[in-house]
This record gives sequence, structure tokens and C-alpha cells, in this order.
Amino acid sequence: MKIQFIEVGPNNSSWTAEVSELEYEALYREVKDKAMLMSRTIDFSYDGESKSGEVIVGGFRTVGKFKVLETVH
Repeated sequence: MKIQFIEVGPNNSSWTAEVSELEYEALYREVKDKAMLMSRTIDFSYDGESKSGEVIVGGFRTVGKFKVLETVH
């Protein structure tokens, strides 16, 4: 599955990544490695209808977005 991360973290980093599943651990690894987020409390919200979501730190602060570009059928 291909995910586009949009303006994530303090440097507003954007990139595209391949992940096997849309799951917390895969998203977490991507944003920790690429966006240099220091917070230990990283969460994600996802809307299946729009196939997009947000990266959230501290339980309330949005620090980026992501969008599912391709899924494996």
C-alpha cells in the first residue's frame, strides 16, 4: 500500500512510503524516522471514506496529514 505523508513535523516534511498494512506500527515508524518527531505520544486518525488522516502528538495537536494513494487488492 502506498501512503503519502504531507507536511509532517517541525520541518513540514512530505514523502511517499510503501507499507504492508495501514496499521499503527507502520505509520509510527515512518513518521519517527522521516519527520524527526520527538514526542512519544504519536497517534493517527483516519477517515476511510476520504482515505486520509492526520498525525497527532500529545493527544490533540495535529502535526501533519497522510493519504492512502494505492491499496493492494
